[in-house]
Amino acid sequence: MLDFRTPTIEDRPRYQTALENTDFEGCDLSFANTLIWCGRYDVKLAFKNGFVFKSYFSDGMPGGYVMPFGGEDIRWAVNELLTDARERGIDYPLIGLLTEDSKSALQELFPDRFRFEEIRSDADYIYARDDLAFFRGRRYHAKRNHISQFKREFPDHEYRELSPELFDDVLKITRLWGENKKQNDIENYFDDYGIVKTALDHFAELELFGGVLYAGGEPVAMTIASRIRGNICDIHFEKSVRESAYAVICNEAAKSAKDFEYINREEDMGIDGLRKSKLSYRPCKILTKYYAFSEKRSDE
Repeated sequence: MLDFRTPTIEDRPRYQTALENTDFEGCDLSFANTLIWCGRYDVKLAFKNGFVFKSYFSDGMPGGYVMPFGGEDIRWAVNELLTDARERGIDYPLIGLLTEDSKSALQELFPDRFRFEEIRSDADYIYARDDLAFFRGRRYHAKRNHISQFKREFPDHEYRELSPELFDDVLKITRLWGENKKQNDIENYFDDYGIVKTALDHFAELELFGGVLYAGGEPVAMTIASRIRGNICDIHFEKSVRESAYAVICNEAAKSAKDFEYINREEDMGIDGLRKSKLSYRPCKILTKYYAFSEKRSDE
């Protein structure tokens, strides 16, 4: 049985080394996301033979596994995962958040073992950094207009790169954003205040970055990001108390992310308005995600 446990910040070097040994771009495998959301989703990790095993627990049992990564023998790693399921009494284990590539690898290694289902709401939106940093061309005409309108309304606006001195302003924006969502009874609303606070508590160790946008001397929008691997980063949070500030904070954050070629702005969670917004920024890739449902018992 795999030794699953709650992740800690001390796991980051080993986890990140394994992740760098892949071509994964998904936000779900970001170590920062793994750590800061582990409490809400009961995420647990296990390490064995160079592989990272990740699972989302429910009632003390793995509710779903993630494709193991980092080591050399992926067939061994998946068999280890299936053995873990069998020893825990899970008859039909689920492997979630597969990309097209990892789905194909699983199909090739275990033909007829799994049934696959695309989960559109889990697909990541990935953008070229330069597209978001410069908003060039006709397709970004509306975004440039939004930014121009904001700057005319707030000629004293200022974007400051994130540092501990700005943490209180980040939390203020998060609180006000949450209060607005509650007041308007927004469907699928999650209170992110505690999660943002956890991220800020590990700001240095996770090598987070981002910024705060000010207008009229008040903080109106914030963003927090981290590197996933290689040349791609992940926007963990982007919140604003003014709708007109979203294009501005996105643009400013992209300008600052000069070390990266791509920006993952995460999934839309099946929320129509969020999907429309993410598509309006013209992703260069929509990273499709699949769930693999076992067609056989884990002991077969």
